[in-house]
Amino acid sequence: MGQIVIQRRLPVGAEVQPSGGVHFRLWAPTERTVTARIGGSDRSSPGERLIKLEPESGGYHSGYVAEAEEGMRYRYQLTNGAFPDPASRFQPEGVHAVTDHQSSPLHVDGSAMGRRFPRGTGAL
Repeated sequence: MGQIVIQRRLPVGAEVQPSGGVHFRLWAPTERTVTARIGGSDRSSPGERLIKLEPESGGYHSGYVAEAEEGMRYRYQLTNGAFPDPASRFQPEGVHAVTDHQSSPLHVDGSAMGRRFPRGTGAL
């Protein structure tokens, strides 16, 4: 089997890979260990898989999961609890619930550019 080439459009979040599977990446500079909890609900789920993400330079943690696919629920386990992906593109049950991975976070034609904030508000 050949080596998987990871292709990312954005620096963080979960992204479906062209050859299948999902690449997860989170910026958590104060964490020594980050685990992706895949396939679970807000409560511990018997079908949930725990995938330890590898630390990278600059405080990032990442990992590729071949069995993960679009629509799977996931969250990140940190030292002080499990949290939804802060770079999530879809939170069907609200911002405090598990994340639902979607493969199309951006409109290619630029028609959905998001909300504009006044300069100096601190919003990105």
